[in-house]
Amino acid sequence: MSSKMLNNIMNINISKDDENFLKNFLKDFHEEIIKTKNFNNYEYYLSEWVKLNLKNNNKNPENILKIMENHNENKFWFTSLLGFFYQFGIGCNLNREKALDFYFIVITIDNKIKENDDFNQLNLIEDTLRNNNIIIGKYLLSLFYYKDNILFDFKYKQNKLVHLLKINWKR
Repeated sequence: MSSKMLNNIMNINISKDDENFLKNFLKDFHEEIIKTKNFNNYEYYLSEWVKLNLKNNNKNPENILKIMENHNENKFWFTSLLGFFYQFGIGCNLNREKALDFYFIVITIDNKIKENDDFNQLNLIEDTLRNNNIIIGKYLLSLFYYKDNILFDFKYKQNKLVHLLKINWKR
């Protein structure tokens, strides 16, 4: 469903300001995900971070979603963000199926360097955006499916550590 939507790009004008905002937003979102330590409420934290970031930059979530969906590079740069927006209903109705479709698109992206790239600054920026999108998408997809397992493993290790510390303290 989402891959069809990505192929039906509407011709909308994207301002330079919105283009730059989206590039920085993707980079900053990537950094927020990397910094995330608490998986118990990562959904709340990241979705609130997104909403606050949009508000602080005077960006309408519905418009940003539309711009990402209709951007020429949406498949390579924004599918992870599109999935996140749909997963948590930011600028749209919550739609986990559509979110999952976008995450699947991310993991099928051909990430090979184009043969005719001349490795200039623009290509480096584009490659970074593509890589950030892929990392974010894989991260969010794994949490989409395995959050409960990850939390269980983390709590198990935490409890084991507490138990070992108690034993050591009693000595």
